[in-house]
Parts: sequence; structure tokens; C-alpha cells
Amino acid sequence: MPTYDDDPDHPILVNPFLWELMELTYRRARSDGRQSHLDMVFEQNGETRRLRFYNPQSIEWFPGGVPNSFGMCILDVSRRQMEGIGVRVANFEQSYGAPTFWAERVVDLDDPNNLD
Repeated sequence: MPTYDDDPDHPILVNPFLWELMELTYRRARSDGRQSHLDMVFEQNGETRRLRFYNPQSIEWFPGGVPNSFGMCILDVSRRQMEGIGVRVANFEQSYGAPTFWAERVVDLDDPNNLD
């Protein structure tokens, strides 16, 4: 899927809708809200990927749904030039349970080059 709302897929996780969302954790930073983050753990065929989204905003998932990755896409919205926003997690199927939100940035917690 090349774009959603004319925003390209973020390269951090190809086809997140094919991965199973195993964990969703939000941590609010008391002193600096910009350091709040949302972690997601995905699994597929014995492989685990851990992503951290910094400064998540407008977090939603459909009531009654268990958080899942059905229809999930992770988009690079940096070209929109919105202050403090570079990533969007959206749901292209509008299925129940897939979280949607905007974030400043996303990092791969298992990448040895990640300095966060």
C-alpha cells in the first residue's frame, strides 16, 4: 500500500497489519509531556519488533475492541510540516481495535543504532 491520505508508509515496519499486536503500553512523563511515549510490541513468525512512539497525541481505538493491528498502517507525515508531528498510526480498514494516533517520531527499540 503506497499511500494513505497521500502520506507514504513509514519504513520502520513494513505492513504492520500483517503482524500481531502483542502489547500496547503508554507512559506519561511527569516533567516533560514531550517525553511521553507509547510502546507497541509486534510478533510475526517468531520475530518480535518493539516500536516506541514519542509524544503520542489523539490516541483512539474503537470501544469494545481489543487492541490489534487489523488495518493498521504507520505513515510518515513529516512533509505535512506539522509542529511536533512526524508519524501517524492510522487504520485503513476502520476495523475494531486498531489504535490510531499521531506522534512526534518513532524508533525501533531493538535497533542497535538507536541512541534513544
